Amino acid sequence: GKGRAVRFMPMFANARRRYTLQVKLRHSNNIGLTYAYSPDAITGYANSEYSSGASSVGWHFQYSMAAVSWGSKKQKIISRSPLDANIMSTSEAAKEARYLTALIKYVGFPLDSPMQLFISDPAVLNHVYAPDHEKSRHTKRRHGWIQELEDNDNLTFPIVSQTKNTAQFFTGEIKQGAFLRMRNAIMNIVSRVLIGHKERGGVTTT
Repeated sequence: GKGRAVRFMPMFANARRRYTLQVKLRHSNNIGLTYAYSPDAITGYANSEYSSGASSVGWHFQYSMAAVSWGSKKQKIISRSPLDANIMSTSEAAKEARYLTALIKYVGFPLDSPMQLFISDPAVLNHVYAPDHEKSRHTKRRHGWIQELEDNDNLTFPIVSQTKNTAQFFTGEIKQGAFLRMRNAIMNIVSRVLIGHKERGGVTTT
């Protein structure tokens, strides 16, 4: 619900975004994560919001139709291009994906195939990383690691359109309609209504 989301607000990159989120959450007091059966394996989404200063990166992972892991933070190292920011967001999400893959295996439910991590920038997967700037060693290392994960079938990186990349919920400022659509997808609001969770109850976090 709103109180839980507010406690996580420090992870949003700037004061304006935190304020905007708080205003939107006024209409979400009685809404929580709702988990329901799904045959789909755990999947992830990664996105970034480029800035000439410190860019913001975000990600989340869905399982049983709702988010089980998410994060958003401002980069400590300045990205020199939108591609650099997307490489950083993909690598941050990939670290979480590897952890979740190991955790699922540890509890006895190993994945049958590599986890999918959806991204919106195909250039992240280019085998040649040739930036038009010099300060790129940290980004180049991350890009190389992403290539290694894909080549070794540790993760796959399907491309999804920016409008359908729900990780932007954790990175950029979005309009009210997109906010509600992504919130409903991430928190599985549809199942909540279908099974009678109009306020509270059932397998939810509220």
